[in-house]
Amino acid sequence: MTVAHQPVVFTYQQALDEFRRAGEASPLLKRMSELISLLDLTTTLNSPGHPANPGAGGLSRDEILDAALLIVMGELSASRGCLLVRSAGNSYDLVAARGLESGAPARIDVADLEAGAVARRGDGGLHAGALGALGLDVLCPVVPADHGRPGTSADAAAGPIALLGLGPRTDGRVYGREEAGFLLSVAACAAAPIENGLIHDELQKVNQRLSVKVFQLHGLFDISRELTASFDEESITN
Repeated sequence: MTVAHQPVVFTYQQALDEFRRAGEASPLLKRMSELISLLDLTTTLNSPGHPANPGAGGLSRDEILDAALLIVMGELSASRGCLLVRSAGNSYDLVAARGLESGAPARIDVADLEAGAVARRGDGGLHAGALGALGLDVLCPVVPADHGRPGTSADAAAGPIALLGLGPRTDGRVYGREEAGFLLSVAACAAAPIENGLIHDELQKVNQRLSVKVFQLHGLFDISRELTASFDEESITN
């Protein structure tokens, strides 16, 4: 007999829904909802198929990141959102998006985001252009877990490895201190899986380059061997 496995957050979500149906409305329920979303996010990011946790039959990396983005958007009732991953320097590539306007750039440059702080529309700074180009209200940096620690690698010290952006909320509310705190918690949960995925991608690129070099060396060896054999035949003939 096959047993269907329910998502790990299903039981907790059921309990929360029962409290809501009973008419409960308190800050505690909001905190419960955020914790459930963080659990759902962590489970999704570490599911089979992600480069940090490969497995047969799992979702692709893009599908996992898209699902994670939807979890955050659902919790904060965001009308649009996106996830960008650092490509080189201060450039970030769009890897997951929902609800962005047509013509939104696939790459942005952001240089002044402070780790541990959520940038908001209207704050000013160099990130204002990125917020406007993507139609976002907030932009949250995702930094490596060891960012700022003594002995931190150059890559980790270079700044955010990813950016999480959200557009206006469907209920018209603004992103306040509590929402910023939730986004920073999301960033902390997402940092390790995203960083591991970037490392995995870089290792794949290195392996591809090494394979090309090995192929070239084999070709040079074959040419050298043929030339040597040719010279030997000429020596014997002479």
